[in-house]
Amino acid sequence: MMKGKLTILLPILFVLLSSFVFAAPIAPTNFQARAVSINTINLTWNYNFGSEDRYYIYQSTDGTNFAYKTTVLFSAFAMSTLIGSLSPNTRYWYSIRSSDGFQNSTAVFAFPVYTLASTPTSVAAATLNKTSVFVSWNGDGNDYYVTATTGLTSKASGFVTGKNYTFTDLSCSSTYGFRVLGRNGDGRNSSFSFPEFSATTSSCFTPPPADAVSPRVTGVVDKSIAVSWDDGGGGEIQYKLEQSTNGTDFVQIATVPATTLQFAFSSLVPNTPYWFKIKATNGETTTDGVIAIVAPTHTRAEPPGLTQGTATETEIPLFIDPGNNTDYTLYNIRVNNGGFLGSWQNLSSWGNIVARNLIPNTVYVFDVYAVNEGGYIAQGSTVVESTLPTTTPLAPYNLAVSDVVNDSVTLQWSPSFGTETNFLIEQDSGAGFVQVGSVPSTSTSYQATGLLQHIQIQNRQLH
Repeated sequence: MMKGKLTILLPILFVLLSSFVFAAPIAPTNFQARAVSINTINLTWNYNFGSEDRYYIYQSTDGTNFAYKTTVLFSAFAMSTLIGSLSPNTRYWYSIRSSDGFQNSTAVFAFPVYTLASTPTSVAAATLNKTSVFVSWNGDGNDYYVTATTGLTSKASGFVTGKNYTFTDLSCSSTYGFRVLGRNGDGRNSSFSFPEFSATTSSCFTPPPADAVSPRVTGVVDKSIAVSWDDGGGGEIQYKLEQSTNGTDFVQIATVPATTLQFAFSSLVPNTPYWFKIKATNGETTTDGVIAIVAPTHTRAEPPGLTQGTATETEIPLFIDPGNNTDYTLYNIRVNNGGFLGSWQNLSSWGNIVARNLIPNTVYVFDVYAVNEGGYIAQGSTVVESTLPTTTPLAPYNLAVSDVVNDSVTLQWSPSFGTETNFLIEQDSGAGFVQVGSVPSTSTSYQATGLLQHIQIQNRQLH
């Protein structure tokens, strides 16, 4: 009877022992990670009374690729471990498996966590003025919190990105201590920087700035006028630059730093008088300013236009377009890059402009110029036109007599450059004109000889 019972119990006992000895370890629960410093994370978990005698820890920096990190032996008193030598403010993922040395449990994952940000270093503060201080630092945080403390009064920046901050609402003549903390990717704060860095705001009294010295016009180019000045040495932080077209109503055009002592006023109206004023300011007080010159400076005259009419053999009509120039503008026209047609005159004095006594069948280049009250000349349009060819000889002009002696005179004239090939010289001694000589058309003079004394003689040229 006993033998039969034992035969029945042995298979059952074998099954029970097998289940106990060879069962896979149970995975731990409540696996958590928490940063405790800039380079250390503490891992904790719960033991579930399985067959494990150790735990395998795996680590990842991207949440996908896990690598073995360490083994923690089973202890009923400590289900935790510290992972060190990590990077500040860096995100880490962890997984854990229970093991009995033969079999491992399934993996359990902790929620990812950032290490703490480093305490900011190299904190520095620079006074800007009586209410402002610029603070800078180094750090690896996502953002930063800055405090400024004087006595029992404290001001804070709130969390700011970047590694600098400017306090603009401080009290004048006050010394402040500045501290900075950083915040990591999980929103946890580092400790404050130590020791405090101190800076003192500027004095509550600010001396007024001094005006610029010796302002002057240094150049006029088209629609731009350059102005320079010297530093008055009075604590200014910048200059305010103004312009006017009547010397009374000034408009601010630009500001420049106190280290800049010149400025080009641009986009001005052509042929217009301008006054320029330079004002010095220290941010609180602005001077009345100084005017560059008492008399106005004119921009250059606007380049005038020029067109031509219908040319003849010896004349070309020309027409000036003044554009936006004033009635006081004077004009002149230069011929073939040489002399001018006349004196500088306004349009009403010019009247009808005709280039006369030109050479037939010849190309002429005319350039028009304008000069304004400031004496600045502007070159305008260019006209290229040809006189018409002539089909008949043209009479010479400006016939004159010189070198009169006892029995001879010298005749001189100007050619008109027609189709003539020679000039015929005729003489009238009282009985009518008679030809007495001939010269080539290239000649402009003739000596008449064999004349009687005290006899009136008329000469004429024929072509």
